[in-house]
Amino acid sequence: MQIQEKAEANGLATAALVFAIISVMTAWLMVLGIPCAVLSFVFALLSRGGKKMCTEAVVAVIVAAVGAIIGLTLFFAIFSFLLRSIGVFGPEQMQRMFGGILRLGLEGGAFVC
Repeated sequence: MQIQEKAEANGLATAALVFAIISVMTAWLMVLGIPCAVLSFVFALLSRGGKKMCTEAVVAVIVAAVGAIIGLTLFFAIFSFLLRSIGVFGPEQMQRMFGGILRLGLEGGAFVC
């Protein structure tokens, strides 16, 4: 009869997963969602302890990345809407600005796979 060893509970990985779930649930509140995603990344990395990352921490990183992407997308959408609505930028200026940012990233190698 073999005795199976119980996996050690990793408190930091659990905290990372909790913060990741909070970041997705509150992504529309950029003030809360994005910092929770960052905390989740930090706790997941700290949970490694020099070893391979456990499954719970990997799931936390993936969920936190989704929360951060949703939060940042909403932030930039609201920011561009506000700039356009108060008349700072028109559609042509915004297209030129974002096209310049994308071109700069492509030329600088920032978006190279």
